[in-house]
Amino acid sequence: MIQQLNIIKFLFVASLVGFLGACAMTYEERDVSYKETPLNRPVSSVKESELLSVRIKTFDPGEIPSDQDLAKGMSLD
Repeated sequence: MIQQLNIIKFLFVASLVGFLGACAMTYEERDVSYKETPLNRPVSSVKESELLSVRIKTFDPGEIPSDQDLAKGMSLD
């Protein structure tokens, strides 16, 4: 009976080691080049007449309600 338990323990440990060993990852070595990449700069500039006119309205959060239920989750900061 003790021999059977020892055999079962050995098989359990051996299979556990086998499964964990199969999960180990190996990484392939890769050559990395650190060459400088030239920047592609524009040859010509954009005419001012072709630029867009954009306006951004300032965000106004408004007043915080005096009712505690309505103001839940709001702050002055």
